[in-house]
Amino acid sequence: MKRIIIWGLVLILSLGLLAGCGETVVTEEQPPAEPEVTIEKIPMAGGTITVPIGYFNGLNPYLNMDRSMYYFNQLIFEGLYRVNEAGEVEPVLAESIVWSEGGRIATITLKSGIVFHDGSRLTAEDVAFTLRALQAGAEGFEYNQFFELTNAMADEEDLSQIYRVTATSDSELVVRYDQAYANAARALIFPIVKASSFGEELSEQERIKNFYDAEYDYMPMGTGPFQYKSSEKLKSIELVGNEQWWQESPWLDGVTGVVVESQAGGIESFTNGILDVMTTTENDPQKYGQNEVRVASFETDRAEALFFNFHSDLYEREEAAAIRRAIAKAIDQNAIIDSVYGGHAKPASYLLPPGINDGAIRPVDLASAKAELDAAGIVDGNDDGVRELDGRKFQMTLLVDAENAMRMKIAEQIKSDLAKIGVEILVRSQYTDKADLIQWYRTSLVEKQDDLVLLGWELGFVPDPGFALVTDDSETTMNLTGYTNEEMDAILRSLFMTTDSAQWDEELDQWKEAMNVEMPILGLVNRKAALLVNGRVNGDLNGNVYEMYRGMEHWFVEYEEKEINPGQ
Repeated sequence: MKRIIIWGLVLILSLGLLAGCGETVVTEEQPPAEPEVTIEKIPMAGGTITVPIGYFNGLNPYLNMDRSMYYFNQLIFEGLYRVNEAGEVEPVLAESIVWSEGGRIATITLKSGIVFHDGSRLTAEDVAFTLRALQAGAEGFEYNQFFELTNAMADEEDLSQIYRVTATSDSELVVRYDQAYANAARALIFPIVKASSFGEELSEQERIKNFYDAEYDYMPMGTGPFQYKSSEKLKSIELVGNEQWWQESPWLDGVTGVVVESQAGGIESFTNGILDVMTTTENDPQKYGQNEVRVASFETDRAEALFFNFHSDLYEREEAAAIRRAIAKAIDQNAIIDSVYGGHAKPASYLLPPGINDGAIRPVDLASAKAELDAAGIVDGNDDGVRELDGRKFQMTLLVDAENAMRMKIAEQIKSDLAKIGVEILVRSQYTDKADLIQWYRTSLVEKQDDLVLLGWELGFVPDPGFALVTDDSETTMNLTGYTNEEMDAILRSLFMTTDSAQWDEELDQWKEAMNVEMPILGLVNRKAALLVNGRVNGDLNGNVYEMYRGMEHWFVEYEEKEINPGQ
C-alpha cells in the first residue's frame, strides 16, 4: 500500500514539473469586483396617468354599459362588498353583515368615518336609496343592462328577491329577502351613490326619476380613492386623488380616462404614449412587453364550451350517454389552449367565473373513449377510420358562428380530436343574427340540424352553474339545447338556496359530480386578458376581471431614487 501511495506522489510531481517546463505565465491579480448596486424607487405623491374608457352616456355609473367605464367608475365609487381575485366576497363599506331567519334577513352595519367626496358622511339611507333605485329599474324602468354587464345580480329577478330595504339608523340597514339564496351577499357589490346628488330637496321618487334620466346633470359623488373633477363629452373624464379617502390617500394626483373607439385604437394610443395603461385580449400580449412595458395577464369571465343539442334525435337513443362520455374523453383542452389561444387561456371544465373555476382539466383517454363507443355498438366495421351507427357513417354536425375566427379554430381542433376515435364531425358554420343572438341559436337548435354547438358566454361576476341547464320553457331561458333532468334541477335549486359558504362548496362539488355523469355541457376554456402598463407607471399590478385597477392608489409616477448596496 505504501508503494502505491509513493508512486502516485512521484507521478503527480512529475506531471507538475512537466507543466512547468514551458513559458512562465505571469497572472495579473484582478481587483475585487465592485458590489452590484441596485436602485430602489421611493414613491412620492404627484403626477397623473391616462387610462382607456369607452363612450359615456352621462356620468351616472349605472347608465354606462361599457366595461372599461365599469372599471373606471370603481375608482370613484365603492360597494358594500367586492369580489377578490379568488372569487370570494369581501367587505368594503360594510363593517359586518348578520344573517337571520335562515338567510332571509341581512342586517348590515357600515364602517364608521367614511365620507363622500364632498365631505358629507356616508349613511345607511344612501345605501337604501341606491338599492331602492335599482329595484325601481328592475320593476318599471327600461333598465337592467347594468346587471347584464356585471351580473352583480344574476338578473333582475335577484332584485325582486329583495322586497324591503330599511335604514334603521345612520350606520345600519336591514335588507329583507323573499327567500334565502346563495348570492345574496355577492348581490351587494354595486356602487353606492349619494342620494341627495340626484336632487337636494326632492322626494325619493323624484330622485329615482333623475337617477334614470341620462339628461340629468349628475356629478359623480362616491367614496372611492379618486373623485370627479371635470369631463369633456366624447373625449375624457378627469379625476383627482381623494385626500379624504378612508384608506391611505392615493399617491397619484389624478387619473384621466381617455375615450378610445376600439381595441385597436386603444393599442395604438398606448403605443404612441397617449395612454399609460391599456388592456388586450390578444393571444400574445407579451409582444408588448418591451421598452419597459409591464404585462399582467388574468383570467376573464369569457368562457367557451361545447354544448350537446338535446333537441337532436341522437340523444333519444340509448347510446347517447356513451357518446357524450366518449367525446369528453377525446377532446384535448390543452391542445385548444395551445393551438387556438397560444397558451393565453385557462382550462375550464365547467361554466364558472374566475376564482371559482379551479382550472381542472378533463384527462384525454382515447383508449377509454374508443371502449365506450365499442360497448355501445358503434364500431368501425369496414376499417375506413369512421365508425358506423345503424349501418351508416357515424357523423355529428357541429354548429359554429362563422364570424368567430377563434371558435372556428376550436371546431377544427375538436374535429381532429374526435377523428382519432372514429367520429366524423361536420362543421356547420353559419352567420348568426347579431341583433338577437340568443333567439337565433334558440331557433336554430330546435330545428334538430345540429348535434353539437360551440357557444361563448360572458359569465359575469356571480357563479350561476344552472343558467344554461335548469329546465325552463320560457322565451327568455338560457337553456338553449333542451336539456332536462329533474335530479339536476333539484341540485341546482339547492345550490341556489344555500347561504352557508362551506355547504355551498360541498354542493358545488356534488353538482360537478352530476355534470361528470350527465355531461350536458363540456366546458373548454376561460379566456385570458392582459393589463399593459408603460414604464413611467410604477407599483404592483393586482388587477383582475372583477377589479381591473385594484391597488391603483399605490401606483406612482413620481419617486426618489435610492442606491441599495449589498449588505445594507
